[in-house]
Amino acid sequence: MKSTKEPMPSVAYFTWHLFTYQPFVSAASGLCWILFHSWPLFSGLLAKAFFDVLEGNAPAGLTLGSVVALVVALALVRIGFVYGDVLVGTFAGFSLQGLLQRNLLARILERPGARPLPGSVGEALSTLRDDVDGMQIMPGWFFDAIGFLIFSVGGLVILLSVDVQITLLVFIPTVLVIMLSYTARTRLKRVREQSRAG
Repeated sequence: MKSTKEPMPSVAYFTWHLFTYQPFVSAASGLCWILFHSWPLFSGLLAKAFFDVLEGNAPAGLTLGSVVALVVALALVRIGFVYGDVLVGTFAGFSLQGLLQRNLLARILERPGARPLPGSVGEALSTLRDDVDGMQIMPGWFFDAIGFLIFSVGGLVILLSVDVQITLLVFIPTVLVIMLSYTARTRLKRVREQSRAG
């Protein structure tokens, strides 16, 4: 009798189902992380406003006192986001961890009693504890990436609005170095695999 293995779902499928287990909690946690990672943009804009006030180039109604008040208000809002994410993220993390551990244990108990686990008991315990810890944070990686993307694109737009030439002089060499290092890493990995195979 041939054993039929079920196809393994993709990482995107798995992550999406983790996210939709508690969509409102996951979305709230994700929003907090997006705002946390993109927050330095606001700090930079406030620093620009501060120096504009000192130089006398500030828009009408913007004074030194209003800039300081905005700095304090935004710092308090950021603290609120961090605490909110700690509360929501902890709840979401424990919920997902419990769901994954329950599903893994239920799958183990569905197996016939005479069929042992494919690995040792220690490996099973490691999967139930450590691997689940790693898997339950996967939905957050997507929001981290969005936050970093907003920060990067926003920073580039702000720099381009200040001085296009200097921005390009800084960014073009940086992009070239990143591309060269990626190409070199890929090539070194291929050479290493070939040397191990040969």
